[in-house]
Amino acid sequence: ILESRIVPVDREDKTHELYRYGDDAVVELDMVCEYVLDRDGYDEIKPESVVTLLKKVEEEKPIKSKTRKTKKRRIRRKRK
Repeated sequence: ILESRIVPVDREDKTHELYRYGDDAVVELDMVCEYVLDRDGYDEIKPESVVTLLKKVEEEKPIKSKTRKTKKRRIRRKRK
């Protein structure tokens, strides 16, 4: 949880007149959270549009070449 805010709900306020809260105190809770999700764990429930978008993003990533190596040369000088 990165941020949270709790404020009491005013039951007499016009915006809450159609809600039934019961007899106990009621609060409004706002939270900002950060989730770490295992992408593979959610494959079964991902919408097809999300799967398609993720595949497209993966395909557009530049491929890093592991075969390209830089050779260092040592220059030898003859002593006079």
